[in-house]
Amino acid sequence: MKTNRKFRKINLLLSIFCLIVISSRVSAQIITTKPTVTKAHPRVFIMSEDIPKLREKINKSEYSQLKNTIYKSSQPIFKALIYLLDQNKSVGQSAIQAALSELKSTDASANGRKLWNSVFKGACVYDWCYDLLTSSQKQEFQKEFARIHNSHPPYWPVRSEDNVLTGHSAAGWYWNQIIAGLAIYNENPVIFDTAMDIFFKHVQASRNFYYASAMHPQGHYLAGYFTHEMQVAWLLKKLTGKDAFIPEQQYVPYQLLYSYRPDKQLIRRGDVSDDTGVYTNSKAALGLTAEYYNDPYLRYFHETGPFREYNEDVVNLFVKFLLRSSNTQTKSLETLPLTKYFPEPVGGEMIARTGWDLNSYNSPTAIVHMRIGQYYWGNHQHKDFGTFQIYYKGNLTGDTGLYQDGSDSDYNSIHWRNYYRSTIAHNGLLIYDPNEKYSGGTMSNTQVDGGARWPLNNNVNPRSLNELIDPRNGYQYGKIIAHEFGPESFKPEFSYISGDITWGYNYSNGVNTNRAKQVTRSMVTFNTDDAKYPCIFVVFDKVISTNSSFKKSFLLHSMYEPSVSGNKSTILRKDNLNGKLVSYTLLPDNSEISKIGGAGQEYLIQGKNYSGGTVTNRQVEEFSWRVEISPSVKREDDEFLHVMAVMDQGTSDPGAEKIISGNLVGAKVLDRVVTFSKNGSLLSHAKLNLDQDNQIYKILLCNMESGTWQVKKDGQEIARLDVSEEGKTLYLKSRPGNLEFIHLSLFDKDLVIEEKKQILQH
Repeated sequence: MKTNRKFRKINLLLSIFCLIVISSRVSAQIITTKPTVTKAHPRVFIMSEDIPKLREKINKSEYSQLKNTIYKSSQPIFKALIYLLDQNKSVGQSAIQAALSELKSTDASANGRKLWNSVFKGACVYDWCYDLLTSSQKQEFQKEFARIHNSHPPYWPVRSEDNVLTGHSAAGWYWNQIIAGLAIYNENPVIFDTAMDIFFKHVQASRNFYYASAMHPQGHYLAGYFTHEMQVAWLLKKLTGKDAFIPEQQYVPYQLLYSYRPDKQLIRRGDVSDDTGVYTNSKAALGLTAEYYNDPYLRYFHETGPFREYNEDVVNLFVKFLLRSSNTQTKSLETLPLTKYFPEPVGGEMIARTGWDLNSYNSPTAIVHMRIGQYYWGNHQHKDFGTFQIYYKGNLTGDTGLYQDGSDSDYNSIHWRNYYRSTIAHNGLLIYDPNEKYSGGTMSNTQVDGGARWPLNNNVNPRSLNELIDPRNGYQYGKIIAHEFGPESFKPEFSYISGDITWGYNYSNGVNTNRAKQVTRSMVTFNTDDAKYPCIFVVFDKVISTNSSFKKSFLLHSMYEPSVSGNKSTILRKDNLNGKLVSYTLLPDNSEISKIGGAGQEYLIQGKNYSGGTVTNRQVEEFSWRVEISPSVKREDDEFLHVMAVMDQGTSDPGAEKIISGNLVGAKVLDRVVTFSKNGSLLSHAKLNLDQDNQIYKILLCNMESGTWQVKKDGQEIARLDVSEEGKTLYLKSRPGNLEFIHLSLFDKDLVIEEKKQILQH
């Protein structure tokens, strides 16, 4: 218990430190107090001084098509804008009547979280046509705003900060109240004031906390959450001239850029309800952020990406007309670095690409997603800590399970609870304790899979940032040990990430026995620049269980039945895509490799299949098989070492060799060598012998002490290399021979000893 309390204190201090760091970066341009609201209208996205500029803008030739859309549209928000521009009262009164009619016909059960919903548009009409509103019409608008929002937390006005972190309350149900509250402020200031009070006490800090990751905790559902946040950022920027959030907000949509696959789909993150790759609402998130930060990459992807909108005319109204400046520069994604690291607290992951071609099923681009993860945020997130996905001419290995509205795999279904969100549905690690029990709460399951546990307080959706970072609640599952890519950033030859996910397998509340003393995963992706074998992936796991009888398993999922021969597992696409993945199990020695899947066993956990129901006619990637690798001998301490290569079908396998050299363990494949510390501790000295041949090897040593190193080959110094604190990697190119790596601190120490000897002898 003392150890647990110690870790809690350390963890809490780290979390507080993160918040202090974020706060220290908040400049004077960040809004910190509730803005003063004058009686003047308009003030919702459009200020009085904007109107002459908009009148001039709409008559420019480049806006002719949009002007035609605006003047022909029957949507009330367009009519309200026409009133602002032309002062045509009949059009303005028509906008008011149409907006009220839309509000009254709105089903409150879903409206609040929908983008560009009737409350959002009604607030714009209320504000833009304010001088035409009668007293009774003002009351009608406010009555409908209240009716819709009182059907769902956090209600009208906001009653609590609870549930504004990740649930549906964190979508439009909360953010609408800032927008609509500003529109009706003259008549009822309570709505805006209360919402802004919660904003400064809880919401702003939580968003700044996860914006630092350049990711959203709800995965690709970011569009339905983040877009509301960008709308309010724009609203407050217009009102005050200041930013609502830290500058890192700009990079949150970059997860869409880096996750985008050549088959027009996205690398999976959590619940995925749309396998066609178009992802409704993503376009708005890209566009609003691009214009706010004048980001040429986001603007390019907004313009050229595959994303659709259910109300694209409104998106274009805001993105291309109301909010776009005169600068419309775009930049192709091909000028972005091929690897991106997404930091904690949401990320702790890395995406490594070999190219940026985006629209070809036969593209030579390979993509590897390497995830450690830190916090479990609930809702649409999965327990996918310490996992990976690999794409090449088809999704070769990655997340499994189904997510289909109105089916056996819907949100909170048996399939969703027990299989889809669990570690077993991902390329992760299992440590199975047959005595472990899950409580089976409202949103969790009872089936134990051997993967990461549930939060310790049984609340799978943290209600606030304070609840999330409190160590007693167990929302932290992992932490980053090291990360680096290089040697040059634009086109890295290697991309490396390592993390500790021990917390995810352990309990500190006495409910279950801790399963692990250590669980670490290190992953390396090599961009080979070789058309035959474009990408090599190496993963090394150190797993020490608390009981030797707990079965440990390494998971590798596939869409079609894999083949297993000796220590080699082969995955092929069989749907007119030409991708192939070969995986070599180099450790454990004499491991047990088994295939699980096929009809009736696609989603098998401990003998029970959690069916996801009939697949709809969408372009679903139904992964039906997995390979499980386990040690053949039961013991507490095990190592897993796998080398994977992607290639076209028909290409011969590259082969892979295990390396064991003193305190090093690693692999050699093609002209690449990678090593790790056998016991996981940082190394200050290492030796590596490479067989004599004419090959020039590219060598990556991981788990190295930071600082300067001397490199010797066959006894002669050939280099002095620096190892960074964050990366802890040493990378060089060398011909074969006896290589020795000595940290400069040891080297200097030896020199001092030698000098002392010489002085004594003299």
